[in-house]
Amino acid sequence: MNRYVPSTLWDWSFWSGSDGCVTARRLFADKEWTKREADVFLWEELSVPLLIVILKIVGKMNFLELVKARHSVRSYVERPIEQSKLDYILECVRLAPSAVNFQPWKFAVVTEKNLLDAVKSTYPREWIKTVPCIIVACGNHDAAWHRKLDDKDHTDVDVAIAVEHLCLAATEQGLGSCWVCNFDVPRCREILGLSENWEPIALIPLGYADSQNIPEKTRKPLQDILF
Repeated sequence: MNRYVPSTLWDWSFWSGSDGCVTARRLFADKEWTKREADVFLWEELSVPLLIVILKIVGKMNFLELVKARHSVRSYVERPIEQSKLDYILECVRLAPSAVNFQPWKFAVVTEKNLLDAVKSTYPREWIKTVPCIIVACGNHDAAWHRKLDDKDHTDVDVAIAVEHLCLAATEQGLGSCWVCNFDVPRCREILGLSENWEPIALIPLGYADSQNIPEKTRKPLQDILF
C-alpha cells in the first residue's frame, strides 16, 4: 500500500513558530497516512483557513478542491479583513472576463461603519450584522455588450462572472462570502450615490466565518444537467 506522509508541512521555514506548524507536526508526525485517510481528515476535521493553507503548501489545492470549499457563509466573527487580502481578491475580480471585454462593472468596497450599517439596512437580516465588509457589485447596462440578433443584455452575466471570481478568491484566502440579491436596490443606489445607469446587482458580505464547517453540497447529478 502506498503511504502518504506530507512531511513538506514542517519543512517550510514560513511555518516556523506558527500555530499551523505546531498543528501540522501534531497531526502528521510519527503517523503514516493512506492518501484516502489524509483526504478525509483534511476535509472533515481541520478548520477551513488552516486546511486551505495546508493544501496550498503541499500542492494539493486544485480548482475542484477550491470549488468544494466555497460555500455561502451566513455567520461571521467581528474581525477586520487584512488589506492585503482585499487587494488580492480585487485583483482577481479585475482580471475576470466579460463579453467583448467591455467590463461593464464597478465595485463598492464598504468597510466604514456608518456606510456599512446603511448598506446592511438594505438587507435587514440578523446574520449580516457582524459582517466587517460588504462588496457591492454594480453593472452598467449601457456599457455592456448587447447581442445584435436579439439585443440580449450581458451585464448580469458579466457581473456574475466577476463576483464568482471574488467568492473563489475569498475562499482561497480563508474568508467566507455569500451572494445576496434580495435587497432594496433603489435604497442601495441612493446610499452609494450611484447614477441611474449604475445598478447594484449583488451584495457580497465578506469576512471570517464563525463556523469552520464546510456543509455538504446538494447539487443535481451530472446526468441531470447534460442534454
